[in-house]
Amino acid sequence: MQPSKTIAVIVRDEALLASLTFALGVEGFAVEASAHWPAGLTERGDVGCIVLDSENYRIDRAAREGLTAGLHPVLFLSDSLSPVPEEAGVTGIGKPFQGDELVAAIRRMVAETLPRRG
Repeated sequence: MQPSKTIAVIVRDEALLASLTFALGVEGFAVEASAHWPAGLTERGDVGCIVLDSENYRIDRAAREGLTAGLHPVLFLSDSLSPVPEEAGVTGIGKPFQGDELVAAIRRMVAETLPRRG
């Protein structure tokens, strides 16, 4: 059974955004896709993980500010131009990556945000 948290995917590249949204949806995740950092994202309680592309981090001030808030775990899609930021709660995965690597990382991150039972 999949966790019931939303995965926010923030990627400017339309093809990559569509691919990630599809792959995570197939894995049973609720996905909210956006080309830009959505207003109010850091305050939302339904978000289990944020997937942030390095391009967004480089050019989108709201993404940089949201990342430093540290309220949600972030999976940072890094490339040779942008090393993984050293903020709390940020995990990096280098591009190119395999789908199973991405899904495993997100599952771990979401599991850490869910309340423990028993």
